[in-house]
Amino acid sequence: YLPPDAESSYFTRFGVFGGANLVTQTPNFSAFGNIPAVGTATYAAGTGIGFAAGALFEYPFSFSSGPERNVFGLSLRLSYATSNAKSSLTNNEIAYDKTTDQPTNVPVEYSLEGRFNFLAFEPTLTYRLANGRLALYAGLRAGLALSSTYSYAERVQDPRYVFLNGSTGQTGTTFGETSDKIPNAQAFNLAPTLGVGYEIPLNADGTIMFQPEGFWSPGLLSLASGLDWIISGFSVGASLKYSPFRTIRPAPYA
Repeated sequence: YLPPDAESSYFTRFGVFGGANLVTQTPNFSAFGNIPAVGTATYAAGTGIGFAAGALFEYPFSFSSGPERNVFGLSLRLSYATSNAKSSLTNNEIAYDKTTDQPTNVPVEYSLEGRFNFLAFEPTLTYRLANGRLALYAGLRAGLALSSTYSYAERVQDPRYVFLNGSTGQTGTTFGETSDKIPNAQAFNLAPTLGVGYEIPLNADGTIMFQPEGFWSPGLLSLASGLDWIISGFSVGASLKYSPFRTIRPAPYA
């Protein structure tokens, strides 16, 4: 004899999750808005970090009356997520020797950092292995942009040299610092997502579980109209889940 809930859909889940976003951005352009072009050079791919936190719900597709056959399911996640990444390019520009005040060509870094905040919705299909503990995820990540901003600066790479501001006469190793909203930023973004997680029961019945997990979302759409600006992310984190049914199946008893 088995308790009644032993034949229930034993991987229904509710929970919360959080983690770090390892972000890659590919701003394939040389200028936009108030950011000047640097010859014909384009910004290289850059990296950065953000975070995500939210709530989840998982439910099985019951293709069989036996719970051991319910290996397919649906996962829904809603989160607040940030994606920050910095790209740069280098070009020789005129700066001044701090000792001699003589102008010379020196390497200058042009730095562009994008900051994006999203409300993200992730519907994915799940497939469970290893007695239902190992979960594979495949689906979509839809992001509603809450803010899309950038910061920009030009920096002399050699500390022996400085820029000279012609209007004020002041010198410094940084020039042209600015930050603003990204012009023509897209309000909506869509990307595929793939993930994997492994549940670790925290109590005897397995109704409370801790799951280390990772998800990869390669960017497909530009974040701004008229620009080729794409971000991709790999998130590493964990979720804490609750199941209304036991996930550790009890042994039959007489």
